[in-house]
Amino acid sequence: MDLSEVRFVGLDLAKRVFAVQLQSADGHDLGARTLARDELEPFFASLPPSVIAMEACAGAGYWCDVFSAQGHTPLPLHARAVARLRMGPKNDKKDAALILLAAHLPGARAVLVKSRDQIAALSLHRMRELVLRQETACANQLLAFFLEMGSIRWKTALSIRQASDDEVNAEVVDMPAEMQFTIRSSLTRLRAVHAENVAIKKALLRWHISHARSITLASIPGIGFGAATALTASIPDPPPWASGRAFSAYLGLVPIQHSSGDRPRLGHIGRGGDHYLRRALFLASRSAAMLCYRKAEGPSSLVSLLNRKPFNVAVSAHAARLARTSCQMLIDGTKFEETAAWRPVPFNGKGDTAARRRGEAPHDS
Repeated sequence: MDLSEVRFVGLDLAKRVFAVQLQSADGHDLGARTLARDELEPFFASLPPSVIAMEACAGAGYWCDVFSAQGHTPLPLHARAVARLRMGPKNDKKDAALILLAAHLPGARAVLVKSRDQIAALSLHRMRELVLRQETACANQLLAFFLEMGSIRWKTALSIRQASDDEVNAEVVDMPAEMQFTIRSSLTRLRAVHAENVAIKKALLRWHISHARSITLASIPGIGFGAATALTASIPDPPPWASGRAFSAYLGLVPIQHSSGDRPRLGHIGRGGDHYLRRALFLASRSAAMLCYRKAEGPSSLVSLLNRKPFNVAVSAHAARLARTSCQMLIDGTKFEETAAWRPVPFNGKGDTAARRRGEAPHDS
């Protein structure tokens, strides 16, 4: 096999054993190989500059950096682009061939490759998401234990977490010994998880103040340092999108089309792309909407949406605006400027048209 003719490679990533499919520039099959992990890097170093297609799975970012340093062009593909081609039984050699086939299909697009610094920041977000779930679960279980024993002294996670040991001991003194042990252990776990959550938040804040792009995004009304760090760690520099609208569509914050002929039909939002980033923007938008009710004012575009649309529809539309504004600022390299759409205007609090039709007060649902 003449390796000097190789121009395209399909690589099935793994932990220890990797399947490789080779192809020439004219599409001629040059055979397949199975390589151990310590053989992979020297093998690709011996190849001429090639396009290396792979699935965007765990470890793909590391291998993209390795292959780029060797002069190759990595092409990480979404797993769905390969899965739709699979027919019959699955094995590593077949997957490598299908990855190579998916790379040649029209419209094949590479998944965004993040830097090591961005991956590290996103790991803090993933860890914080896990710790928040654990903290909520611990607090709910602890409050349920007290309720089982007829105690309703504490009603929220904050109140039970801040309770002193003397207060807890006075409350559980008449309970069975097993329940006393359970409650004290659960309270210790709740406080430890909360302390871990605070530590992660401080680490995210340190990362935020050390990156100018994140500070720039945090200047947008409604986007805190949490959403700003998530955006900065998820969007390459420079962004690969032509406009902020393209980024909003990438996140799935635009309506799905069910159009036919000359009759356009728009459905709910697409919910594609990065679900964590989409949720972060949606929560930032919802916080901004709730602030409109509390302060009786808000950005003119959001106030207009709240006056005309149901609450969640308005929040989704404003989240799309946050996404467009954020990405466009990074594309242009500009700072936030208060336009007419962002100018604060009074809000009478009569949004949520569905609730008003039912005769209810507007609510956050």
